[in-house]
Amino acid sequence: MRVVFIKFFIFVCLFVFFFQLNGYDIEELAVSRYVFTPPAIAENGRSFVYTGVIGNTREIAIFVSHMNNNGTFSKPVPAVTTKMTVVGLNQRFNSFLPFSGQYTPTGFNSPTIQNDIIAFSGTLDNWKQGVFYAIKSSGRWQAYPIAMQGEKIPEKQKLFFKSFNAPYCTINSEVIFLASLENKIDVVYKCRIPHHYNGENITAELQCFSDANLFNFYNISVAQGNFAMRAQTATGKSYIHVFDHAEKKLVIARPEDYTGLPKGNLSVGGPSFFDGKVAYSVSSSDEYGKVSYAIYTNAGNNRFSKPVVTSGKAINSSNSLLLKLLWNPTLFIKDNKAYIVFMGYLTENESTSGIYLAEIENGKVSVKAVAVPGQKLSGNRIISSAEIGAVGIRNGVIPMALKMNDGDSVIAVTKIY
Repeated sequence: MRVVFIKFFIFVCLFVFFFQLNGYDIEELAVSRYVFTPPAIAENGRSFVYTGVIGNTREIAIFVSHMNNNGTFSKPVPAVTTKMTVVGLNQRFNSFLPFSGQYTPTGFNSPTIQNDIIAFSGTLDNWKQGVFYAIKSSGRWQAYPIAMQGEKIPEKQKLFFKSFNAPYCTINSEVIFLASLENKIDVVYKCRIPHHYNGENITAELQCFSDANLFNFYNISVAQGNFAMRAQTATGKSYIHVFDHAEKKLVIARPEDYTGLPKGNLSVGGPSFFDGKVAYSVSSSDEYGKVSYAIYTNAGNNRFSKPVVTSGKAINSSNSLLLKLLWNPTLFIKDNKAYIVFMGYLTENESTSGIYLAEIENGKVSVKAVAVPGQKLSGNRIISSAEIGAVGIRNGVIPMALKMNDGDSVIAVTKIY
């Protein structure tokens, strides 16, 4: 009897350890030869998009997957391709990523989607950059320009668009995008997307612009019609800012000091914005070049100065998995509980990333693995690395791009509740 109990106890311990590492069912949707930008999910959690290659061809496409009536997701299909001609421009796409220049706003240049509207940045065959939207009508996708490199800004001043960051499609059929002008001013614009195109021009409304006191806009994050981003102040330091609609200005949303990170040169990553709260990564490098990382948020009754997760954080009770590098957090809030999905690199395997989830409730944090190197999927295939896109979680759904040990790239989703 005692031997049976001991065996049962060992089985339970192993089961608990396995569940902590593989606690979420992963639904595999498609195999892709190449995935260029991992999936970004819509604000309502019912569709996602990513960029990749169609089959064994060299044709680049933005793929889309929608939630079925039973809660599963459809196999991703191409929506916008490099063979598509932009309406009104008589030009095809060269790529769906803008080519960065010295004054190009940088960030995670991923397309985004809401219902049957896709917003994305791209470069045409004539090498002009722009921000675009695609809309599905009568079962067919068509692409239209929003703003193009070299165009005058809507205010009709003698200023011209120079470069763009990826636009965000909001839940109310608007597109918000970050751009730089030829005089090095950074601007944020918002425009409403018509559901039925009749040749009219898109009118973009200026939200904010950089000046001598606030500049170098970087990595915008959009949710519920509002946005946050990183910007540099006249002191030379970068902070996270949230746009105040009433005052029409950017407001700092972070403390002056942090706990949980060693003293050193701080570098603030781009934010994730949701329901008036933000989450973002911070790194600190000491005099010897050692870099430590942490993720901070003011959601879930947490305080900015208290990190959600830091370098060296154990992912399971055996302390065998320690995170070294943390980045690309996405914040989601439901019923006063905050969820942050992020990418992390383990000290045991610094060259490949995994996907992790931090849950925060009443200031208490728990961190779990979602999809990590070494994890087995169907057919005994093993995950080599896992990535999320610019928007990693909405309504409990996390879409992922997984690189497998057999060389395949797999698009998959998981649900956390």
